[in-house]
Amino acid sequence: MKKIIISIIVICWLFTTSILSVNAYDVPQDQGQDEISGDAIPRADIYVDDDNIEGPWDGTYSHPYRYIGDAINASEEGGVIFVFRGIYNEEIFLGNSIKLIAQERATTIIYGAANVGEGAILDGFTITTGRDGYGVSVGSDGTVVNNCIKDIQAFDGIGSAVGIQHWYYNVNITGNTITNIKSGPYGIAAGIRPEVEGAGHFVFVGCISDSIIADNTIKDVSGYWASLGIWINFDRNITIINNTAENIWGGDSIGIFCTKDKWDYGLGYNLKVADNFIKKVGKGIHCDNCIVGDILRNVIQFTVYGVFLEDSTYFKIIDNTFKWNLKHHATFVFTHHLIDDDESFVPGELPESYEQIRLKKDLSNLWLRNYWGRPRVLPKTILGKLRVYRNWDEDPLGEVDLNNYDLLPRVIDPNGGQQDEQQQDIDLQDYEVSDEWVNTVEQFVSYILQG
Repeated sequence: MKKIIISIIVICWLFTTSILSVNAYDVPQDQGQDEISGDAIPRADIYVDDDNIEGPWDGTYSHPYRYIGDAINASEEGGVIFVFRGIYNEEIFLGNSIKLIAQERATTIIYGAANVGEGAILDGFTITTGRDGYGVSVGSDGTVVNNCIKDIQAFDGIGSAVGIQHWYYNVNITGNTITNIKSGPYGIAAGIRPEVEGAGHFVFVGCISDSIIADNTIKDVSGYWASLGIWINFDRNITIINNTAENIWGGDSIGIFCTKDKWDYGLGYNLKVADNFIKKVGKGIHCDNCIVGDILRNVIQFTVYGVFLEDSTYFKIIDNTFKWNLKHHATFVFTHHLIDDDESFVPGELPESYEQIRLKKDLSNLWLRNYWGRPRVLPKTILGKLRVYRNWDEDPLGEVDLNNYDLLPRVIDPNGGQQDEQQQDIDLQDYEVSDEWVNTVEQFVSYILQG
C-alpha cells in the first residue's frame, strides 16, 4: 500500500513540474508591461535592451542582452528575439530562421546595416547607416517587413546607395518605408535593388526569383547616373504589388524597373506589377528583357514615359491609369544585333524581314482598358521602335517605326470616384497567361502579317 501511495505522489509531482515548466516557457514569470505604452511585452526566447549597461546579461526578460549581435549568437534555430526601444550601434547578421522583433519602429533604431537570410525575419526597426551604402541586405528565404530605412548615403560619399538590396530566391519585402536615399558622384540610388559587386556597381550577385515586393513606400531617391524606386534582376515568378514610388529623380529615373541581365542567359519570366502608385519619376514602369507579364491597375502620374517595354513580350497592360505625364504615356523598343557572319547582314542597310519579326513580337503585348488622361473612345496609339545594331556597337544602324494600340481604352477615370459598371476590376487570377491566349495572339499576328 505504501508503495502505491509513493508511486502516486511521484507521478503527481512529475506532472505538476511539467505543467509549471510549460507555463514558465510560454508565459515567463518575470514578464511585465511596457512602462510607456502599458502594452504587454510579448513572449520571446531572448530579450535585448541597450539600457542594461552593467549586466548581468543572459537574454532573459530580467537580464536582457545589451547588444543584438550577442542575442543572435546565443539564439537557437527558429528562435524569437525581442528588442526593446533604444539605439543600437552595430551591424547585424541574421539567419538560422531567427525572428528579430522591435518593440516600436520609430524608437528602436539600428545605426548600421542589417543582413537577413536563411529563413530569418527582420520586423519593425528603424535602420539608418549614414554612409555605409545600404540599409538592409536580404537573401534566400529572408523576410524584411514593417521597417523604416532612411537617410542612406553612398559609402564614404562616393558611389551608390540603396535602401534594401536583394538576391537569390524566396525573398519577402513587405510593408517597409524607404526614404532619403542619396548616391555620391558617379553612383546610382535605389529604394530596392539587386545586390551587386564591383566598382561599376552593375555586376549582379544573383537573380531573384519566387519573391514578393508588396506594400512598400519609397520616396525621395536621388542618384547621379540613375535613380530607381524598385529595381529587380530576376529569373522567374516575381510579384510587385501595392507599392508607392514617388519623387525619384536624378539620371535615368524609374519607378519600377524589371530586367534580366542580358549578359546572363535567358529572360525574366512571369512578372506581375499590379496596384502600384508611381509619381514624379522619369519612367513609371520599365521592363527590359522579360517574357510573360502582367501590368495591372497601376496609377502613374507626372512622368515622361508611363510604361516603357524594352525587348519584352507576352505582356498584358490592362486597367492602368496614366495622368499628367509629360511626353508619352507608353512606348516600347525592340533591338536586334546583326553579326558580321550573319547571312542577312548587309552593312548600312536594314533587312526587310526584321520589321515583320519585331512586329510579331510587339503584337504579343496586349493593351486593354487603360485610362490615358482623358476620356477616349477611339484606340490609343502606343509608339514603338525597332532598332538594328551592327554587332554590339553603341549606335544603331537605323530604326523602324512600330505602333501598337489600346483598342478599347477607358472612357471613365477609374480613380476619379466614378463607377463604371461595364469595366469592373478583375482578380489577378483572371489575367493568368494561358496557352490558349498565346496561341490566339500568334494566330492574330500571322493573319496581320499575311494580309
